[in-house]
Amino acid sequence: MVKMTANQEKDAVDIVTDTLYSISFLEAISKTIFDPNRNNIEVGTFYNQWLEATAAHERKIPFNLGVFSGYLFVGILFTKENWADLIPDEKVEDVSPDWGLVGVSYVSPEHPSPKLKHFIRRLRNALGHASFFFEIPNDLHSVDELHSRINIVFQDQNPKNPSDVFETRLTLTQLEQLIKKFQSLVHKDVANKYGLKNP
Repeated sequence: MVKMTANQEKDAVDIVTDTLYSISFLEAISKTIFDPNRNNIEVGTFYNQWLEATAAHERKIPFNLGVFSGYLFVGILFTKENWADLIPDEKVEDVSPDWGLVGVSYVSPEHPSPKLKHFIRRLRNALGHASFFFEIPNDLHSVDELHSRINIVFQDQNPKNPSDVFETRLTLTQLEQLIKKFQSLVHKDVANKYGLKNP
């Protein structure tokens, strides 16, 4: 496991805190959606009431890096553990563009041209050992910019072979593409396996 810097550790605590706020927000908005008076509730009013109910000391954005981290855990770690055999047996540079990895760079001395299964396994390891961190520009101006301008750095070291290290840097957009593509393979496989309707 790669040791976190002081700033990375502070950011990690914020990720957990933000996740809790996002869960709280989703619960509150879900209740509001089924409220008979929902058409009379303005977005700003709902948000202000939610902030007050959570006793937040500052404005909170429900779509944040905490909730995105949860998305990564389910979309990569959980999915890889259950359906790894569906990942194409191709080199990363040869997979179709819809995996979101066109032009991706990585450091992997022991596996300089990894296959997609290996690449995703190393992402999974980094997530499983909390060896990832966000690179956030200081000049973000809107939620829309989060996807293309924030990078996540994944680091993994093989405990049985310390020279077998791995590091890659992906944007949220790339990770969203990768997860959606992987999920589509899983959904199709499960639908075919159990005779379910495929979207």
